[in-house]
Amino acid sequence: GKGDDWKRSREKVDAKMRRANLFSAVFGSLGLVCAVCQNELVVLNVPSSAVSINILKAFNSLMTLLAIGGIYRTYYLHVLFTRIMMHLTRGHDLYTDVKMKEVLQNKNFWLEVLVCAVHLPPFCSVTVSSEWQFNFMTHSSETVFAVINTSRVYLVCRCFADWTLSMLPKRHTIATYADLHIGYGFAFKRVFTGLAAVIYIALIWFLSLVVVGYWYRASELTACQLYDEGVTPDDPRCLEENAVVWSMDNRNFFTKVNDLYMWNAVWATFITSTTVGYGDLVPTTLFSRACAAISALAGLVLAALLTAALEQSLQWTPNELSALLVLEREKARFALDDKAALLIQLWWRTFKGKRLSRRQRNQDAKDLLLDLRTTRAFSQQEVEDLGADSLKISQIAQRCKMVKDAADAMLERVFAADVAREIAAKQGERGFEMDVEDTRQLSTLVAETEFASNVTGRIQGLGRTPSMLSAEAMVKVKEEVGAMEERVRQMREKNGRNWTTEFPWRRNRAVLDRMIFQTNLLAALTSFVGTAFAMVQTELVYRDYLVDHPTIEVCKALNSACTVATLVLLYRYYWLSTLFSRVQSHLQRGSQLDERVGHASVLSDATLWIELLLCAVHLPPTFTFELPLSNLDYVVVYRGEAIMCCVNTLRIYLLWRVMAGYILSQLPRRHTVSLLTRVKLGKFFAIKKLLNGWNSLLYIVVFWALTTVFFAYWFRAGEVTSCLLASSTHPRCEDRTAREWILNDTPFEKTNDISMWSALWVIFITSTGVGYGDLIPTTHLSRLVASIAAITGIVGASLLTASLSNAIHFTAAELGADLLVSREQARIDLRTISANIIQIWWRTRAGKRPPKAQKALDPYRLMMLFRRTRVTAQLDLEDCAGTSQKIEAIAQRTKYICRGVDALVEQFWAEERAENTS
Repeated sequence: GKGDDWKRSREKVDAKMRRANLFSAVFGSLGLVCAVCQNELVVLNVPSSAVSINILKAFNSLMTLLAIGGIYRTYYLHVLFTRIMMHLTRGHDLYTDVKMKEVLQNKNFWLEVLVCAVHLPPFCSVTVSSEWQFNFMTHSSETVFAVINTSRVYLVCRCFADWTLSMLPKRHTIATYADLHIGYGFAFKRVFTGLAAVIYIALIWFLSLVVVGYWYRASELTACQLYDEGVTPDDPRCLEENAVVWSMDNRNFFTKVNDLYMWNAVWATFITSTTVGYGDLVPTTLFSRACAAISALAGLVLAALLTAALEQSLQWTPNELSALLVLEREKARFALDDKAALLIQLWWRTFKGKRLSRRQRNQDAKDLLLDLRTTRAFSQQEVEDLGADSLKISQIAQRCKMVKDAADAMLERVFAADVAREIAAKQGERGFEMDVEDTRQLSTLVAETEFASNVTGRIQGLGRTPSMLSAEAMVKVKEEVGAMEERVRQMREKNGRNWTTEFPWRRNRAVLDRMIFQTNLLAALTSFVGTAFAMVQTELVYRDYLVDHPTIEVCKALNSACTVATLVLLYRYYWLSTLFSRVQSHLQRGSQLDERVGHASVLSDATLWIELLLCAVHLPPTFTFELPLSNLDYVVVYRGEAIMCCVNTLRIYLLWRVMAGYILSQLPRRHTVSLLTRVKLGKFFAIKKLLNGWNSLLYIVVFWALTTVFFAYWFRAGEVTSCLLASSTHPRCEDRTAREWILNDTPFEKTNDISMWSALWVIFITSTGVGYGDLIPTTHLSRLVASIAAITGIVGASLLTASLSNAIHFTAAELGADLLVSREQARIDLRTISANIIQIWWRTRAGKRPPKAQKALDPYRLMMLFRRTRVTAQLDLEDCAGTSQKIEAIAQRTKYICRGVDALVEQFWAEERAENTS
């Protein structure tokens, strides 16, 4: 019928499949929430027969049925989609009626139904008992089925994969053309490719921590302790001693207590997945050990994925590699004069017999001359020759195509007269005679083909790629820019805007770039000085100085002054950045340049307000406070000076802006190169430049050291409680739980460890994944800092692996040298192999006994080795070049071929052009 037209549309069926997957994911997740809620009520000692729990069970059953209906709908549409694809690709008949039997025959359908259908219906509740290593425990059915229902998370992952595939335009057509299945595997590769993969890996890691942490917590809870006092457990074995007193080795015994805190379970799975393992929380049941094993394996897999994603992100793209080559050419042009001057000075002093300087004594004239020649040859290369290998291959393919078109056109032009005579002869056989004029006109028509008419225009566009401009285009761009600047100058003179001459730096891009760097440097210095004053006041408070001490007040005042200076410099930075972007737009697009930057245009930037808020937070003079927090079963109080000092340390991000500005300032004419190659030479480019090459090892070590110090300071602040300081006046410090803490059922007297070395040691063993357990975090804040330090350590190790992988790759010149070394070694080995073959042949012919060294030699294998070695030894010098050098040679040859073909085409059509001109 007309309402079933969507069953014949591939796109509409695909969209309905995505909606069906979303439908099942939503209802499956709602059922999971109900299962988790009923389990939490049971954990809080609510009877399993309570009305609230049965309502949640009934709602879970309803959501389960709806989720199964969505799964059935998905497989129904999948069968229909398969038929449509067979109809479009292979011409099969299309039947839109899908029988239920076809869906039920799919094994994957029943597997998904089994995963999603298992739940606890209303008015059903049992306990599951188990005994492991002489320890007895029971689990409520609500807990068991809640753990099983968490497997429905895969429905959400499938929706994410559907969303990723839906972002690909015409993916089914492309899949058919490329003979490739673009499914969930393709979506997986696309998600974990590029820098965005780091975000996705972090989300997956967090989701796995929550899910596995929930399993871990459920495995550690025993139902024998989920009863109020005076209530008899359902299983009488809960009253036995091995249900209360446990032992892991039958020697050391401890009292089993249910840990209801979800954060402890997440913390346990986190330190397991990052391979830290302090030992403060350990699994005590078989199922919790299985959860720890799953968490450890998941952490290893995600760390490997992170390493692969970072390695791929740090590799240069073809356009970025072209930009690097152009930048190197500009560096060579700047260095050419210095090298020539040094060579002339060395020659002059040697010729005159004068004393050489220390620098000149370490130089060799021949090495300097060779270096000068190499630098001059590189500086004289054309822009189109400074492309990446992939761009050069595209140029070669385009040139070959143009050469073929030109050859076809010239062949048609050469053989046009012969074709015309053949046509005239055939017409004569049919009784139609053609005179000489008709034959000439026919020859002209044959020659005027599509190739002949378009070949000149195609050759003129030869060698141009989307990422690179020819010299002719560059000259045209410069002329247009010059004309625009002249028109703007004339317009301003006409309008009488003489004020622009008072600030010429506002039109100079290089001066603006230098001023932006200087402003960032000053902002970083003032912020660091203010942070230093904040650290001093915090250290004085930790040494039991009173908060109203004059020294502390002076530090607060100086910090406030530095903060104000930092805010002013930040505003100055955004003001200069706005003016710089206008100058860039004026030079690149020819837009009108307005040098007057108002406050409204600067303050409209949301990033400015974020930075102002981040840098403005500090503790002014005469202000102080204490912040109490409930930490598990005890209280921790933080001083305001310590909290604000930790916030002030976040200003360290300004150091990266200065470093990135310095790296980019070392690139000569980077704005022109960026426009030429269409590559954004910004902060991400600076990161890639830092993390490529052997120097990246030093940068990563410095980064690791800085983050260790940074997190160690935060860790120490998170572990110090104000209740043990002389300046504390908070009433919560009078509580017993403010000084007597209980961690993992172990009571201890809280003491402040203000040693920075201890904090550095904890962060170091955490970031390296060691985790001895001699020092462990005891507060939520210190655990959070330790978690970030562990993740930073994994990222640092991944960056180190990726940088080493890129650094140990052979360059084009090194690969060519390695091939030459292999050729020379093959020539040496060829003599030895030839001598062995001749000796074996001679001894066999003479009937002599071969020596012991030649008995193990097989003549046939020796002959095969001789042939392979001879092929390597006979390689020419050009054949020993690397792949990049061969591509460069092919690109140069095709360029010369195209120029020759262009000259031939000009010669072929010279007469027609002369006639058209006349």
